[in-house]
Amino acid sequence: MSYNNIVKKKVRTKYNLPLIKQFCRDYNKKCRYFGLTGKDFSDILDWNSYIQDILTVEYNKSLVPELIKNIHAYKLDSKTRLVNSDVIKLICSNDPRIDYPFDIINFDFLGTFIYQFNNKNKEKRIERIEVFNKIIKKQGAFLKAGRGFLFFITINGHRGRDISIFENALKSLFRKNNRKEIKWLLSPDNNVRQYQKIAYVLPVLIFKKCLNLFDVKQFKIIVYQANQNIMVHLCYYLIKNIKAHIDFSDIDSKMLTESDIILIRKDGKEKYIKGNQFFSTENPFNNF
Repeated sequence: MSYNNIVKKKVRTKYNLPLIKQFCRDYNKKCRYFGLTGKDFSDILDWNSYIQDILTVEYNKSLVPELIKNIHAYKLDSKTRLVNSDVIKLICSNDPRIDYPFDIINFDFLGTFIYQFNNKNKEKRIERIEVFNKIIKKQGAFLKAGRGFLFFITINGHRGRDISIFENALKSLFRKNNRKEIKWLLSPDNNVRQYQKIAYVLPVLIFKKCLNLFDVKQFKIIVYQANQNIMVHLCYYLIKNIKAHIDFSDIDSKMLTESDIILIRKDGKEKYIKGNQFFSTENPFNNF
């Protein structure tokens, strides 16, 4: 999947860019960026006027020469560091090349909720939420109280190879809730689309990881079509507040159903839909 298509560009320029501009105005500075630019550097090109420092990670060694070529072509040499590694392993190993803190973290994953890699011939599974947890803790350790950062997350809404991990996370997260209220979340019924589950549960998990560390501003969730995939895009502004203690005990059941969701089709056409309608409709993209 290309990082540079009409829908992704709309997300970056119409929805992400205004947040970046406001961030730069608030802090009177340009941003330090950490993310997965891909070989096209599409996000950087759209945001370049507001970026002063870039750390990009690329797993595929065969693409590194093309990334280096484009760094030169786009005149990003003076502010770009390229690491050829698996970003998940890099984060989980506390690699010093990730020099926190950052102002923008943009993780546009092509993959699903579950990340898998082989470790000494044994398959190891990591829920991406645990990677987000590490990043949030690291940012919190380096940021001063009252300082914040923008966190953009994109996850593939299709099923991974082992959906049971995701299903178990759902059951654990919502075990104290009214089962009737969230019956569709736990249902094996194919009419309950995976991207709807992810759009519901991932923001709740992110919020819980920020407890007592950050005040959280979540912007509208964007669910969009990209080739044969449906992607879930989340935007956060996290502000460190060491005295913060926010009670999210009742957020699970109502946080998203009171919010609008932005749907974007692969042709770029978009519409707003109420959260409760999005989560109760068999296939929201059929209703354009």
